Amino acid sequence: MESEVENIVFVHSLHGNAKFVGKNGKTVLYLDGTQGTYAETSAIPFQQTDLTIAVWIKLLSPLTKRQEIYADWSYPFQFRLGTQQDGRLHFQGRRNVQGTSDMIVVSTGSR
Repeated sequence: MESEVENIVFVHSLHGNAKFVGKNGKTVLYLDGTQGTYAETSAIPFQQTDLTIAVWIKLLSPLTKRQEIYADWSYPFQFRLGTQQDGRLHFQGRRNVQGTSDMIVVSTGSR
């Protein structure tokens, strides 16, 4: 998935071909869709603070597989926000406590 993401805050490091570029007078994060291309943010204590995730994404090419937009898949609380192959927005959350796992999955309606 080739995409541009606007107004990235808290970027810790860029990996693969990830880079910031100027587009229409704004600085955006450019991800070309190659394996290992992503931006890493500083750790946020999700269990100790409220959090709002807001993104604007411009897909420059059709999706060939599910893509993550923002995720923390570490133990014991995990989530990921992404897009399905058909372009629908997808959220998955999980909580592991003493060997028991709770899961919630939400996707937007059909395109």
